[in-house]
Amino acid sequence: MKKVFLFIAAAALTLSLNSCSKDAVVSTIEAVVTNGTLNFKINGTAKTFKTVNGNNTSSGITILATNGTTETATFSTTGYDKTGADVYDKVSFIYKLGDVYYNDTNSNLTFNVTENSSTTKTLKGTFSGTVLDGDGASHTITEGTFDLKY
Repeated sequence: MKKVFLFIAAAALTLSLNSCSKDAVVSTIEAVVTNGTLNFKINGTAKTFKTVNGNNTSSGITILATNGTTETATFSTTGYDKTGADVYDKVSFIYKLGDVYYNDTNSNLTFNVTENSSTTKTLKGTFSGTVLDGDGASHTITEGTFDLKY
């Protein structure tokens, strides 16, 4: 009888420890903080970035969005507090999927900044156009949106 009780106690302790560690993992995942959203379609394939962070520098705002280790998108603006279509001299955009880079090297993306406040540190807007891959092939970006707290 003592062995049965010991076995049940050990099983209950193991189950409760596993349950606690699982809760801790969920808490850790839920604690991942993102500062915004970045979404777009490339050649009709939707891209939604789960981790989006922004930094303000002396020259403007830089956004880095990641989906794991193989997919990233970055873009940066020059200046602050401007809104409207293409209000910046240059918006740099790079999308990377695996080893392939898609760049806006010819300024073929149109950015429309709908909110940009250095007071509330908010940058929102839309973008679309074309990007080039490393071989020079053109790829279409549609339905691009960004909403960032930096």
